[in-house]
Amino acid sequence: MQIAPGPSTKQALTSGWESAIWALPVLVLLAFAGSLSWFAFDVHEQAVEQEFRALESDARIGEAQVSGLLRNMDQFLNTVAREQRSLTPAQRASYDDVLAERKNQFPEIRGNNPAIHSTGRALTPQPSG
Repeated sequence: MQIAPGPSTKQALTSGWESAIWALPVLVLLAFAGSLSWFAFDVHEQAVEQEFRALESDARIGEAQVSGLLRNMDQFLNTVAREQRSLTPAQRASYDDVLAERKNQFPEIRGNNPAIHSTGRALTPQPSG
């Protein structure tokens, strides 16, 4: 003799099936959200790495420019020092103009940057215009 399932057994089977049917869309949405989050994180990390590479490149370029300018200024100052040692007092009087002209060889130096000769006299550039 078989016992036919009663209404409570059918209700238990149906309620289990209804709760299981919602699990699939929830799992799909969680998987989609997880993959989307991972993709966004990966894109962000790539952007950060690219920006750091660009900053490092700009820093190397700036360092090369500054070191080149410093090397040129060092050569310029060594030349001025050698010339100052070999000048007579009469030549030193006209050397101020020569020094001001040579300072103009460095267009990277802008603004009111005075050149100072051995007697301590500051030569400021004349405004152009």
